[in-house]
Amino acid sequence: MSDTNNNIDNSDSNDISNSGTFVAPRPILEMYQKISFSSFKLWASILSDISVKDYSDKDQYIPLSSIWNALDARLSHKRLEVLLEELQTTLIKKHEFLPQTQELKIASFSLLGPTEITTNNASDVTSLKYRLVSELLQILKTESGKEKFIIETRTFTSLKGAGGNYAKNLLLLCTPYIPVGETRYYTLNELREYMNLSNSFLDKK
Repeated sequence: MSDTNNNIDNSDSNDISNSGTFVAPRPILEMYQKISFSSFKLWASILSDISVKDYSDKDQYIPLSSIWNALDARLSHKRLEVLLEELQTTLIKKHEFLPQTQELKIASFSLLGPTEITTNNASDVTSLKYRLVSELLQILKTESGKEKFIIETRTFTSLKGAGGNYAKNLLLLCTPYIPVGETRYYTLNELREYMNLSNSFLDKK
């Protein structure tokens, strides 16, 4: 593969409208803004894949078409490696208050466990094997019968660039509040942090 950003032909059998959905349990919904837009789309594809495999803790092969459709591009193995490494090195945290001892427990874990990419002689990616970390799987499993949100992957595929990334963050921010029609009150600093704009629009002294 000579081009790392070949656009997908939406006329083929793997049309983006068939790229599925991913489940967003409330406890991890607000974690999605921590990664780049492309890595987020890749992670959403992986979560969609693992959800139909009963959140297995075994190694899984994901159909490459679902990734290419979500990203709206076929990536070289080097570009795919960059996105996978971002997922593997980005930590998310789970806060849990323990009422018995009046303590706060903070657990941290990576978004993605071990991965394995195979390529052919032309450096085209031919398969991707992955495994999610047990801590993330536990959240997905325990929340499977509770409040969760189904989001169509194509919603995010249509968003592009920096503006698309901010739109993605706003969509994820507002999704839990759709039933009540309005979000909770956010301070300006909270919104900046959620949008990954903590160092932007700062008041000049």
